Amino acid sequence: MGKQINEREVVLEILMEITENGAYSHKILGDVLSKYQYLEKRERAFITRVVEGTLEHMIEIDYILNQISKTKVKKMKPVIRNLLRSSVYQLKYMDSVPDHAVCSEAVKLAVRKGFSGLRGYVNGVLRNVVRKMDEIEYPKEDVQRLSVKYSVPEWILSLWKKEYGEEITEKMAADFQKEKPITIRCCMNRVTPEVLKEKLEAEGAKVEAHPYLPYAFYLSDYDYLEGLETVSYTHLRAHETDSYLVCRLLLEKKKSEKRKKKRTQTFTSHRKLVKDHITKSNTYAPLS
Repeated sequence: MGKQINEREVVLEILMEITENGAYSHKILGDVLSKYQYLEKRERAFITRVVEGTLEHMIEIDYILNQISKTKVKKMKPVIRNLLRSSVYQLKYMDSVPDHAVCSEAVKLAVRKGFSGLRGYVNGVLRNVVRKMDEIEYPKEDVQRLSVKYSVPEWILSLWKKEYGEEITEKMAADFQKEKPITIRCCMNRVTPEVLKEKLEAEGAKVEAHPYLPYAFYLSDYDYLEGLETVSYTHLRAHETDSYLVCRLLLEKKKSEKRKKKRTQTFTSHRKLVKDHITKSNTYAPLS
């Protein structure tokens, strides 16, 4: 089947669903990739990278646009706002895409979406971004600087800074920008980790053991996750390791609270038995 869609238009539609309609990014992206799984791997990878990259760097991207455009990001029309966001991401973080191609395709997409009157605005903003990208001054104040640099909300950084200090806060913020491997979790009620690894490798995927989660693996060298036959019957799930750890910690906390509650109940029960025993021991039968 030949190519039938424009990847940048798909990116724009996904971003609109997420930013304007409140869709969950992983859900909508997964649904769209499933719908267009006939696209080449390179094209699906482009859609994934631009969507995820734009979201991950959105605070920084909005800051850049606000330095360049007279119309601030919040005042832009939603379609133009998300079109410019995804384009700025490509200009700043995707060296493999020529600048002129980014600008040209953005203008064409604006026209196709019914904003032909703003084609000059879109072209002008993006070409100014290209010219002035390296001249843009970032904030100097610590929290705002980190927020723009790492695209983490200021309120979160303020909490971290108060709790952990500035150095650790910056390390935590920087970690959000690191590329994370695809991590899959084995559904233990369906298949063992050993069998799952063996079946995935038989389909040509590269499977590496997770360093400290025995039921998880790093997965790579595959074309399309849902296209793996193993996925259909094992119901494996792809998540970042952090989500596993949160659930595991909550589970351990729940178990700990349950054990504590049981100890309290046992102590209360023993205390009552002792009290009853003392009461009976101090009760004397009347003399006949």
